Amino acid sequence: ARLIATPHPTDRDLPHRWTDHYTDLAARLTAAHQTPRARIAAIEAHLRPFTYTLDLPVTPPRVDPTWWFLTTTKAGHCEYFASALTLLARAAGHPARLVAGYRVIEHNPLGDYALVRARDAHAWVEIWYDGAWHTHDPTPPGALSEDTRRTLGPLAARWDLVKRAFARAFERLADLSALEVLAALTLIVLLLLLLRAIRARRARAAAPPDLDHWPPLLRLEAHLARRHPRPAHQTLERYADALPDPDAAALIRAAAALRYGRIGDPDALADRIDRWLTAR
Repeated sequence: ARLIATPHPTDRDLPHRWTDHYTDLAARLTAAHQTPRARIAAIEAHLRPFTYTLDLPVTPPRVDPTWWFLTTTKAGHCEYFASALTLLARAAGHPARLVAGYRVIEHNPLGDYALVRARDAHAWVEIWYDGAWHTHDPTPPGALSEDTRRTLGPLAARWDLVKRAFARAFERLADLSALEVLAALTLIVLLLLLLRAIRARRARAAAPPDLDHWPPLLRLEAHLARRHPRPAHQTLERYADALPDPDAAALIRAAAALRYGRIGDPDALADRIDRWLTAR
């Protein structure tokens, strides 16, 4: 409602002790023009040769900054241009107000949203005439960098989407209470412990047996040692060659291949050994 409401008395205010200065300058600039739009255009034309800059000297004490901009430096940033037009429009009899906001000049086609950055901050003016508020921007058109509307390229658009997602995630984290954060951390720790336990269990299940002390082989050698003990330092292959029982020799050779070459299935060989021992 405030945006479309009729002017407030403050929209006509001029700086104390500087009212006559602004009134005299506005009268000189607009004397040859009758319509409100033409008078405003004359004021804007007066500001057009001024220089846009962010490097400003300090205004002397007890001097109105906007008046110093209009009469001495004739250089300033957007707030100086907007303030000058606002005060001169008021001095010419037209309610006016300075507006601060952002220029929207970038668009992300992937997310279909506008990008507004800190560097897009800007100031302009709204002036009341012909029964409505009209927007005017007295800042020189070429003074602001990157003043042309543009669409981000594919790479820049994707990168901005990633940054936007991270920003939203951090905003949601910032909204959590201390208890919610503690609960989330506890859940994460429990999940990590559970994952670690599952991986350890799978690793134990997949690990090959200790074949140097493999019970099926120890039982087989203990049985054979009753009649055919294996001499010290004799390999299992040589021991198998010396056994008269071909089935026992085959089991010893299979155990040697499994022990030294990891060839074969431990469970299948253990079953073969148990069945051979049972038959004996």
